[in-house]
Amino acid sequence: MKKTVMIISVTALVILGTNVWLHAADPADYDPTFNPPDGYVGVAMADSQTVLDVVTDFAGYIYVAMVTETSEGTTGFRPAVLVLTPEGDVDATFGTDGVYEVPVDLPASYTSSYVDIALANDGMIYLSFPGEGGTPSSWNFFLARILADGSGLDTSFGFLGLTVAAFDKVGADDHPGDDVPHDMVVQSDGKIVVIGEVERVGGTDYDFGVARFTVSGGNDTTFNSDGQSVVAFDLGGGYADYPWGVALTGSGEIIVVGNGQTATGFDLVVAALDSTGSLEMSFSHDGKASFQYEDLASGLTANDNRGFAVTTVPMVIEKRAKGLILDTIFIGGWSFDPVLFQGTKEMSVLCIDGEGDPCVGFGMQGWTLLDFSDGSFEGIGDTDDSVGNIFYDGDADSITVVGDATQVTGNQWSYNAVARISALNGALDTSFSGDGQRYFTEVGGYAHFISGCVDSSKRIIIATDQYSDSNSSENPWVARLGATVVDVPFFSDGFESGDVNQWSGSTP
Repeated sequence: MKKTVMIISVTALVILGTNVWLHAADPADYDPTFNPPDGYVGVAMADSQTVLDVVTDFAGYIYVAMVTETSEGTTGFRPAVLVLTPEGDVDATFGTDGVYEVPVDLPASYTSSYVDIALANDGMIYLSFPGEGGTPSSWNFFLARILADGSGLDTSFGFLGLTVAAFDKVGADDHPGDDVPHDMVVQSDGKIVVIGEVERVGGTDYDFGVARFTVSGGNDTTFNSDGQSVVAFDLGGGYADYPWGVALTGSGEIIVVGNGQTATGFDLVVAALDSTGSLEMSFSHDGKASFQYEDLASGLTANDNRGFAVTTVPMVIEKRAKGLILDTIFIGGWSFDPVLFQGTKEMSVLCIDGEGDPCVGFGMQGWTLLDFSDGSFEGIGDTDDSVGNIFYDGDADSITVVGDATQVTGNQWSYNAVARISALNGALDTSFSGDGQRYFTEVGGYAHFISGCVDSSKRIIIATDQYSDSNSSENPWVARLGATVVDVPFFSDGFESGDVNQWSGSTP
């Protein structure tokens, strides 16, 4: 018998005879079925951890990438992954007490570092991170493949579960150059793309580095002949181009976003590569584009614009003049608001099409700025806001950004902040928290990395770390937002349609 899917509400109940009709909860509310009834959980661990990324699988398990302190021999730091169940418990079947620690030390000067996570279709787990290697030693892109149960590395991948890409573009005898990975994505064919910064001139010139690995862990020689591609923007100043996010289009192009140094600040920059590792010349005529936010009312332009995360959406935008149908690209980051004259940055979302042009009708020339300001007791005000991740919810034509909003007073903590906007015009989605944005005060800290994702039930996951008095250390903190879907019969007599528009007399 068909059952109607209803949504749990925490606010309103309509009593009909002996049955309860449960209305939809605000998708910005904590999910009370995750670590009931809180909707969030802090995981106390033996040492200090810095949370850097989070993903979920189709079953709702949550995988948290982090840097963990280790005391094996001498104190150092290693990349690790923590797994939580859909109910918010530590998955005791994974690794050791829910954690697998990659047996590779991060560079000694890092107390926290860049660790990114991705899941393969077969359940294997990828972690990318910087590691030291070579003679003389330098930092390189490291990639590990972890067994699905966290029992160890997959020794069939690369060399005993690890593979490395060393760009070494400085070329000096005593310093070949440090290469630091920042993000990765797994292609539909199983190949892995890792992006990060590549040092070109010691300490002053950094470019976009893109490495692609085969399913077996080798450098993919079909990608620019050696598995590596380097993109330089060199817009002026110190020529420091830093890539932070990567995504794939439906046609297989690799979109890399970040910030490129200019003579006066930074532009948000984007590179598009084809499947062979070459610049995609149909994108902005040379495969590269740079953007600055401009306030049309004042004519002022932001001198600091950065892209930290990117998502591509199978929603299409038609180019009127050419009749082309292209993917839509959404980039989250920050821009310094040129109107405020206070040196503060706002969350920014830039929408461009597959040819590198700003989306027509989206925000202001393709830009939407999100300012988390209010006069509440917590003290969130006109301070710095930044995007940690950006994603599409799949079926509601909305884009969600997760990041941090900084407190004005007191310790100036950074709070978890979430906003949802229309993918069509960039307007705030008022079905989310009434005005499209919300910050959460349960966790605050000085320099948290705040990441997020969406699960298969369209629920938002937030991951960061918090200081715990119980062990005097930073510990992982994970929250799940959104309504919980359950089967609830509408009538006790067997009629189960909850849609009043389908009623005909007394028969649903």
